[in-house]
Amino acid sequence: MANDLVGLGIIVAAILMFVATGSSVLADFLRLISTGEPPREPMLGVALILNVALLLFGWRRYVDLTREVGQRRRAEETAHRLAHTDPLTGCLNRRSVGPALEEMIRTARTTGHEVVVAMMDLDNFKRSNDAHGHQAGDAILLQTAQRIGAILPERSIMARLGGDEFAFAAIYDPDHVEAIAAMLYA
Repeated sequence: MANDLVGLGIIVAAILMFVATGSSVLADFLRLISTGEPPREPMLGVALILNVALLLFGWRRYVDLTREVGQRRRAEETAHRLAHTDPLTGCLNRRSVGPALEEMIRTARTTGHEVVVAMMDLDNFKRSNDAHGHQAGDAILLQTAQRIGAILPERSIMARLGGDEFAFAAIYDPDHVEAIAAMLYA
């Protein structure tokens, strides 16, 4: 942030100096071309060139800093996502499901609802994974996560706890919870 302000300050100062010296230098330059008369203040021409260089430097620095801040922000977002989600399925991971569940319970309590939590593992997954390879096993896990996600109500949470274990939670809706359970375990 401080670097952004410094870069912006340099640009503003360069623009002000450019405006202040530019009109005098331009008038001297036009006089030199039209009449051949030498400039009254030769140093103003040098100051103008330095101003242009300072302006370009300031702008370049500002662009670089803006790009750097954007890259840092994207890296932080990626690190946060990797720390809290399963990289294969995009579900919450074992570490982040607890806080998400606590938040859901707090939300449900404020609205007078309850939370339903379920866990599921895939039968014979290890045998299938060993027989068909990890790529096929990954495809099964990804498809499982997508299917569960499609069935769960909006604002539900889903986590891959490890291997073939999934956990999911939703704010309890008595009219739909049995139908959802039937779809999940069908």
